[in-house]
Amino acid sequence: MLQLFLPALRADVALLETYTYHERARLRCPISAFGGMDDATISADDIAAWQAQTDGAFRVRMFPGGHFFPNALRSEMLRALAQDLAAVF
Repeated sequence: MLQLFLPALRADVALLETYTYHERARLRCPISAFGGMDDATISADDIAAWQAQTDGAFRVRMFPGGHFFPNALRSEMLRALAQDLAAVF
């Protein structure tokens, strides 16, 4: 299993260590941002900051739980995502 997951994990770590944000033109499409209320890594302000990336509609949805809230709240997360997509399409 380690041989299967290690390349992806290394790629993720390399991306985190080397990525530099460059400001670009704002998007025109809507953005929905999802976060965990108890996430010790990503704050609600970090989630809300995505609004700066669009001139379109923006929505924040915060769920109970930490960084991996989608694992525990898969149905709720997918329902919210489907609602947001239905509003666009």
